[in-house]
Amino acid sequence: MSQPSRSEYRSHRTLAPSEHFNAPLRPHIPLSKPRSKSKPSKQRTWTRSLLEKERGEFFETRVTGRGEVWGGLKLVTELLREGDVQDAQGVLDASGVTVPTGDLVDGCYDEQGALYQLPAWVVAEPERVVEDGGLEVGEEGTELPGKGRIKIAYMGKLLKEGESLQEQGWREGHVINALVFPQ
Repeated sequence: MSQPSRSEYRSHRTLAPSEHFNAPLRPHIPLSKPRSKSKPSKQRTWTRSLLEKERGEFFETRVTGRGEVWGGLKLVTELLREGDVQDAQGVLDASGVTVPTGDLVDGCYDEQGALYQLPAWVVAEPERVVEDGGLEVGEEGTELPGKGRIKIAYMGKLLKEGESLQEQGWREGHVINALVFPQ
C-alpha cells in the first residue's frame, strides 16, 4: 500500500471549534534537491554521538508549550526512527497531540492549540551521519589535507606544542579547537 500524498491529507470539510484536524502519522520523507557536482553540498555532516547529544539538548531546552507534550514528542520521534509508526501514533493519540499533515516536521498541536515544531534532524535520520570512528575521507567538505599542521586553541589562544594541555590551563570538560593549516 502506498503512502498518501500531502494533498490527500488536506480536508475541505469545516471543523467545529472544538475539533482538531488530525492526519495519520507517517515517517518524515526529506525533500531532496538535485545536487550540482560543481557546487558542494551545504548539508551538515553529523557524527552519531553529536546527533544524539543535540537531539537530547533540543528536548531539554524547550521553554514554550507543555513539558509533558515535549516528553511525548521525544518518545514519538524515537519510535518513528525505529520504524514503529503504530506505537508512535498511539502515544500521540494518548497525549492529545494532533498532526494536521501527518508529518511532525510540518508541526503539531496540543489540545489547547499550541504549536510544536520539530526540525527534520530530530524526527528522522539526516542523510550525512557517520559513525564516531571519524569522518569518511572523500565526502565533500570532510577530507583533510594529506600534509599540513594542526594547532590546538583553548580559550581563544593557540597552545604551545611542547606542553601538555593541563600545563597550559585546560580543565576536563572544557572545549578545545583543532585548527588545520594545509602546507
